[in-house]
Amino acid sequence: MIALYQLWVLMTQSEKKFSRDKEAKKEAIIEALSELISEKGYSRTSVRDIPERAGLSIGTIYRYFPKGKIDIVKEILNRNTSRIIELEVPDKFDSAAFAKLWSYMIDLAIEVRKKGLIMADNFAITEEIDIEAIRDITTTVLRFYRWLASRFKEIDRLAGCSEAELVRRIVVMMQIIDSVINKHLKYPLFDDDKSMSKYLLRVVDLTFESCQ
Repeated sequence: MIALYQLWVLMTQSEKKFSRDKEAKKEAIIEALSELISEKGYSRTSVRDIPERAGLSIGTIYRYFPKGKIDIVKEILNRNTSRIIELEVPDKFDSAAFAKLWSYMIDLAIEVRKKGLIMADNFAITEEIDIEAIRDITTTVLRFYRWLASRFKEIDRLAGCSEAELVRRIVVMMQIIDSVINKHLKYPLFDDDKSMSKYLLRVVDLTFESCQ
């Protein structure tokens, strides 16, 4: 019995170590691609650039991300979306929660842009991205926007808005955020990120005025 228990412990520890190693390798791949895109841009970055930067083999890259670069970008997109969805908000979504959520999304957008990764709704479609990948990205983004719209309808001033109208406003606002951040990083428009964030929050308020 003791031998069986020891064997079970060794197997459990081995599984945990494998899981940690797997996650560590995936993180290294994601970090490597983020750095490369920041330095070279998406289209000029090849999946074959990643192994040297990540300290892994090309086989390991494809083991965890079978479609290469686009799979890594989709993973980043899913993680960023999850970070927003998992943001703790009150059961009753109100104006304060609305402002907190947009502030968080703006800060996240700044972080993503500084790493050289573009916002999902401005994703640069190149020849190497297949229709299925584009469909997957679009589905993920729209699902997220509909979730946002469903929460926004809980706010009194937006209760009369249709989900479709709120999704349209979300799309427009996300494009504005991405464009302003991108321009600011190239040609500073604000004294600092905090000033830019305050400006964008004022634009959010204007974009989400009552539907009446």
